[in-house]
Amino acid sequence: DNCNVTTSLDVSSVSCSDVGNVLVTLTATDSSGNTATDSLSITVQDSIPPVVSNNGDLSLNLDASGSQSISVGEILNSHSDNCAVVSETLDINSLSCSDVGTPVDVTLTVTDSSGNQATTTVSVSVADVTAPSVSFRSFYSVEVGATGQASISASDLILSDSDACG
Repeated sequence: DNCNVTTSLDVSSVSCSDVGNVLVTLTATDSSGNTATDSLSITVQDSIPPVVSNNGDLSLNLDASGSQSISVGEILNSHSDNCAVVSETLDINSLSCSDVGTPVDVTLTVTDSSGNQATTTVSVSVADVTAPSVSFRSFYSVEVGATGQASISASDLILSDSDACG
């Protein structure tokens, strides 16, 4: 056509809510009023991962049973995404006596609505701060032998003892 042609789209912008296939129709109109249309399916993608920051390394004390749970809130400082964060998961959710003495790396994974992920890792120091439980006999007698002496051991006096971490 030798006339001026103007074009228009029925969809001129897309957003995160459009991720996937979007049907776009192009209309071309010449100066005589003649029109032609064609449609095309375009794919809208989000390939930008979230941004995540942590609260830094931390120390946790085991409870009296020798365990401690850990939550996302203890690790996560903040996160953001150009679309939407849909999940926050930890690779380790609980700590125990076997974790005492050696820092444990805990990784937080943040996933957005398009499946893009970001991770952050903190080092968690675990401490056993619960004293052992000891129950003693209420009475114990010992006989002095021919040498005028007698031996007493802790096992003679203890009825029971326990400790969550051994």
